[in-house]
Amino acid sequence: VRAALEGLPPGTVIHVSGVTPALSESCKAAALALGEITRARELELFVDVNYRTLLWNASVAAPVLRDLVARASIVTASRHEAALLTGEHSALDAAAALTRLGPHTVVIRDDSLGAVASTRSGSAPVVVPNRVVRRTVDAVGAGDAFNAGLIASLLEDQTLPDALARAHLCGA
Repeated sequence: VRAALEGLPPGTVIHVSGVTPALSESCKAAALALGEITRARELELFVDVNYRTLLWNASVAAPVLRDLVARASIVTASRHEAALLTGEHSALDAAAALTRLGPHTVVIRDDSLGAVASTRSGSAPVVVPNRVVRRTVDAVGAGDAFNAGLIASLLEDQTLPDALARAHLCGA
């Protein structure tokens, strides 16, 4: 992991999925090491919680994913994934709870609210409604597209509301 990150300029975003630590002990160690290395080198670790019940059970996954979130700069999760990690069932409360673990930005995807973002800056949470999709052809990859839109927008220094709107557009 260290060698792969060698020479990257500060501010580079490294993306890791919560699926990675579920795959094996060495994958879990590598994902958690990313958190230490990225902070030391002023890189941004973007974590998509992406909990998958087929890969591991909640009692094993939750502490590992909380540890990964605590090492991250930016985190995205569904409302259900956030509830697994925090015990909070409201997207607003879960976003605030995850932010307290350490990330500077947490985005919760909530089907009823849209995207809810909380930051360590102390500003009020940002809520951007979902995009209306007339007909879903295939939802596979929608979360990844959402994350790509969010990352691209944040790298372009867009405001958080604009970044969330773009993320919704990409996910739709």
